[in-house]
Amino acid sequence: MGVVAALEALEYLTGSYASFSPIYLVPIALLAWRVGRVPAIALAVFAVTCESVIDWAWPQATGTHVHLWSAASRTAILVFGAVVVARIRSDRDVIHQANAKLSEHLAASEQRFSLLADTLTDHAIVLLSSEGRADAWSAAVATITRRSPDQIARATIGELFPSAEANSDTPELMAPSGSHVEEERWTLRADGARYWADINVYAVREGTERKRLVVVRDTTPRKEAEEQVRRARDEAVAVARELETFSHTVAHDLRAPLRAIDGFGAMLKEDCAAQLDARGAEYVARMQEAARRMARLIDDLLEMSRLGRAPVRRSRLDLTAIARATLEQLARTEPGRVVDVDVEEGLAANGDPRLVAVLLQNLIGNAWKFSSTRERARIEVGRSRTPQGEAFFVRDNGVGFDMAFAGRLFRPFERLHNIEDFEGTGIGLATVRRIVERHGGRTWAEGEVDRGATFYFTLPTPLEET
Repeated sequence: MGVVAALEALEYLTGSYASFSPIYLVPIALLAWRVGRVPAIALAVFAVTCESVIDWAWPQATGTHVHLWSAASRTAILVFGAVVVARIRSDRDVIHQANAKLSEHLAASEQRFSLLADTLTDHAIVLLSSEGRADAWSAAVATITRRSPDQIARATIGELFPSAEANSDTPELMAPSGSHVEEERWTLRADGARYWADINVYAVREGTERKRLVVVRDTTPRKEAEEQVRRARDEAVAVARELETFSHTVAHDLRAPLRAIDGFGAMLKEDCAAQLDARGAEYVARMQEAARRMARLIDDLLEMSRLGRAPVRRSRLDLTAIARATLEQLARTEPGRVVDVDVEEGLAANGDPRLVAVLLQNLIGNAWKFSSTRERARIEVGRSRTPQGEAFFVRDNGVGFDMAFAGRLFRPFERLHNIEDFEGTGIGLATVRRIVERHGGRTWAEGEVDRGATFYFTLPTPLEET
């Protein structure tokens, strides 16, 4: 009722010609329910005020007045005002909801960033203010530097990550706006322990303020591992040099007496042939053959040693062409042999031309040798899918071998057949394995006694290298 009294008093004071009707309370009540009491009263007062300002009388011929203001006009103003107020409140609610969602999103983003930063236990992350002091940091800072939060707060990068070396510049002085600086150095923890730190300083901007983001990683385990690898490499190089010197020395010292044995044997056969019976001549021949075989063994050992040390110069290789050239060379040495040859087209790999040629010469040479007892030998060179993956192979239908001894095949001086039946020094397959391993590949063999053998090896293919 206070609203009605206020409106009637306002109508009296303003001299309004309109009379107040109880029906006027209906839109006011609706307004009060929709937009609140205070906006409803304000709109009602505004409507009555408009009556005194806007209302006017239209002169008529009779001298009377027609009043254009009515309760309907007031109601229209109230409805219009209610729509405006409701829209304002609606927009305000939308803005509040958007701000609330934005706040939630920012809080979630900060939480995710904090979780991510704290998860990187081997990376210390520090945000420096424009004055170069720590404003925020990850949990790993305390772990890596062994400092308390009070020691970290407002500390400079030089204080957090002091160099263990004298006269070392601090990276933040070397990171102008928009740049990135990286430095690796020995750094001190709070307790004086040294660690190898990879320090990255990024110039960033937060609003209008220029700051620096420092990311430090403790790479001491990697540094120690690299140092161990370097020492091992240096030791291996030194051993290899000593072995090379020893090999040449031994080879020279062994070759001299072997040449003497072979030479004196030839002189004995030539000068004393009349005094030697058949048995004596056989002894001299066997002596010479043993000396020559020993010389070949020395040569093969030196060759294997050189192949193990020679640098690997990789290029695209046509294995089909290399295999065919090797088979043609073998055929010229024994033109009377009948050998069926099947070399797959398009065999390609990446490797050192010289080393891979030696590899195929050894494998194909063995296939040629151990199939020599067959009336019609067969040698295949190709590529196939095996349980160990894609591999190249050399297959023959020769004497084969017992798989129980397969583990001995690639060892130096290991022979599964008598030297009287098949000549050789026992170095060939060991050389094959060393060459393949230097290319990052693998070797293995399958065979069956008197039913042939297949030797597999892997080399990087051009597609795999790409």
